[in-house]
Amino acid sequence: MLSATTGLSTLVAQPLILTPTRLKNTLEENKKRLIIFVELKEGEKLGRVEETIDDKKVIGYYKEEAYRGQWIARWWYGEGRNKTIEYLDEDFTTFCKFLDEMIEKSSVDPFCNYVKTTKETRDFINEILPGLNNLKKTYKDCVEMVAKVDSIILTLLDFKEKTNESVTRKNEKPVRLMVGRVGRVGQSYEV
Repeated sequence: MLSATTGLSTLVAQPLILTPTRLKNTLEENKKRLIIFVELKEGEKLGRVEETIDDKKVIGYYKEEAYRGQWIARWWYGEGRNKTIEYLDEDFTTFCKFLDEMIEKSSVDPFCNYVKTTKETRDFINEILPGLNNLKKTYKDCVEMVAKVDSIILTLLDFKEKTNESVTRKNEKPVRLMVGRVGRVGQSYEV
């Protein structure tokens, strides 16, 4: 009998991170990594740099305007359209996992805990879509790049469509609390 309780003493306390807060933090991390697409213009090419800050790997993009001999510099530093496709695949796969979790959480959200984060995510998507379209125009002759960017854009638009109902539902029907008072039974107050 005593041996059954020894297993309880070996449990390690895990910090409690509430899901809305965790998702908000994940959104902020994705924004930091993908913010380059907000101002990306047609003709600009992407590169990526990895740094270690406080024992944490931080990934950031940089952009290069077109100039003569750019292809030599990009080749020298190991950058190119195939590397850019790999970067897009890696970073937007991570972002899409976050979007899938947001869809899952917001579809079953009776208290509208996720609506604010969903709205922020939708606004961020609206901000990066023009940059993704400009990237597609920059590499219009590269079938793989156009297909990758089109796939990303369709996924982002799909997220917006799937979350449209939960956002409009929150705007149309605010949560009401039923509070009984002496003389006024059943009066509701908007939260």
